[in-house]
Amino acid sequence: MQNLFLLISIFFCTYTLSYAQEGLKLGLHFTPGLSMALNNEDMDKGSSLDLQTAFAYNTGFLIGYGITEIFSVSTGVGYQQHTASFVHNRATLPTNKLKDPNLGAPITRQANYVRVPLLLEISTDPNRAAGFFARLGPHFDFLTTAIYKDERLNGFSQYDKGGIDLRQKITLYQKNEATNGIISLGRQEKIYRDFVPGITAEVGAQIRINDYLKMTLLLHVEGSSNPEGEGAASFAHNLNRGDYLVTANPITSPSQATVDANKSTLEETPFDAVFPNYTDEADKNATFRSPTWNVMAGFQIGIIYTYSPE
Repeated sequence: MQNLFLLISIFFCTYTLSYAQEGLKLGLHFTPGLSMALNNEDMDKGSSLDLQTAFAYNTGFLIGYGITEIFSVSTGVGYQQHTASFVHNRATLPTNKLKDPNLGAPITRQANYVRVPLLLEISTDPNRAAGFFARLGPHFDFLTTAIYKDERLNGFSQYDKGGIDLRQKITLYQKNEATNGIISLGRQEKIYRDFVPGITAEVGAQIRINDYLKMTLLLHVEGSSNPEGEGAASFAHNLNRGDYLVTANPITSPSQATVDANKSTLEETPFDAVFPNYTDEADKNATFRSPTWNVMAGFQIGIIYTYSPE
């Protein structure tokens, strides 16, 4: 959060210093689109974690300064909602080949961020009725909420249908080569990171409304580097053991743990297909997980007011 406060302070200082300068720009924008999360282990899980696209959006306001009629720089504050969506498309149970009771169950990882961008803007002559407009630059996302929802987990005693908070810290595990099992590292780390950098690219047209107002219609594409923390690779190991995020602890609640175990056995619940941490099906105790990329594409509509004192 200290990084967020620093960036906001820089933003307000920039606003104060540039308000009286020629070429101050203020803008609002809204970008609906589609998002997904790209990860090697997710895609290798196949039908038990079938990658989908999901609705996403970002919105906010920008403040910038026109260096020339063609080049500007801008920053601001926005809100970003990103959803990674999957569907359980395993048709039959692996052991007895009966119909999978969880066929079609949706799985989502939804994260919301406060975004601070730093963008270079390029446009054609602003006096034209319509012309080219583009933005490119880094953005800095600060996590506000993150929830994991999985309909396959409905009915387990410790699972809340409202989802699992991905901002929390969980116990870390690593593979124990001596026993071919897993062993606790004795510490906890977050499932999702508080701070995620990325890159934004927007290209399209600007439409002149009058001397001061312009509308922008832009294709928006973005990518954010790994949103997952160190705890993501151990998430699967903490669902029905470790921190017992989904099932009851057999030591403290043995009878309920038995009920949960029977449900898991009957439905062959793929606890490994949540944040998969291996690519080899024969190595279910591996704890490696590749970096994930949050990506989004959409169509942005915006309005820009230019203050240019004589």
